[in-house]
Amino acid sequence: MREKISPLLEGQKIRFIAARNHFKHMILRGLHIANKPQTVSLLGDLADMDSLIADRTWQSWFSSRPPIPKPSKISCLDQYIAQIKVGGQAMRAEGISPDFRHGYFCELVHGGLMAQMLVTTEASNPVHTLMRRAQEYQPASPLHLHFDAMEAAGWHQDYGDVPWSMVAAIAADRVLQLLDDRWSPRSGSVYSGFCSDLTLKWSEADEQQRGEIRRTLAKMRPDPFERLMACGASPNWRRLEVSSDVSHEHVYKLLFAFAADPDFLVKDRLSAWSLDLATSALAMHALAWTDRYNTMSLGMSPELQYWVAFHEILFSPDPLEVDHWSITSVMENWPADWSERSTAVLAKASETYANLLGDLGLEPRHICAGLLNTREERPLVFN
Repeated sequence: MREKISPLLEGQKIRFIAARNHFKHMILRGLHIANKPQTVSLLGDLADMDSLIADRTWQSWFSSRPPIPKPSKISCLDQYIAQIKVGGQAMRAEGISPDFRHGYFCELVHGGLMAQMLVTTEASNPVHTLMRRAQEYQPASPLHLHFDAMEAAGWHQDYGDVPWSMVAAIAADRVLQLLDDRWSPRSGSVYSGFCSDLTLKWSEADEQQRGEIRRTLAKMRPDPFERLMACGASPNWRRLEVSSDVSHEHVYKLLFAFAADPDFLVKDRLSAWSLDLATSALAMHALAWTDRYNTMSLGMSPELQYWVAFHEILFSPDPLEVDHWSITSVMENWPADWSERSTAVLAKASETYANLLGDLGLEPRHICAGLLNTREERPLVFN
């Protein structure tokens, strides 16, 4: 009989692979080679800071089956980032956000939504405790939230007297809520952080073109240049045909509909959308599988329809053999202003997500491994 391994432990292994590569990519940038220690290059770049990790230790983290380092060891990565920020060396590690949260890497490996929810409790109402803990959870980044969705989709064990399905549903619902907080048409937080259309145009313009931009805008009173440079960006909601009151449970539909506005999905917007699109797909599947006889069985329910499309776009082992019928069937059932460019931008999402995983030393099969275990442990059975 195959030994059963905790889904949390399986998720932690994937998180650790991502964390070690993510840190190295931040430091080495274009010189980063996924799943290679590059010890000399990395520690050479960190040589003018406090020595926090031995070369032998770093090398061991890239062995074929490394043990998961304790939080005290992982914390050295966060300490390096803190030194870089304080020392004004962020130009060398351009991937470090100024609002980078302390404990980022510890949370990436040892934290997460499921870990916070499933701390041992003696509460008389554990369901209420799980729900409260889920609502209190805030991820350190969209990448953290992605692994939260991965673990929710891979959850298949009961928690004491609480059935697995309720645990997974609470976690998945919280992930969808957090995605809605980011992308809601009414109050999404993500839009103000995007580069505006003018900022993108300005960055690609030469000196002559910039002068023309300034002269054109200066004809207006007041001159809107500064406002347009700092205004963020949002899609053409009319093209998306999305209600401003779309529910958080359907945020995956909202994110898919963004493909109707390819002009919006460029640069930082494309990167953010691609990752959160994949996160929404995993969370949607996690929630749908807890009610799988209604959502994932016979017929073509909306959840199954979207999952087939998401799998083709993001998780297919061979993206060159994408079944575009599944994507078209979703488009036909959502009244957005679709075009051939919509399919092209979904292909860009596939490429962008695959490149992100590649930099983390991962492949789509790693992200879907737990989900497939859940489908095996909690299958659809028809008598």
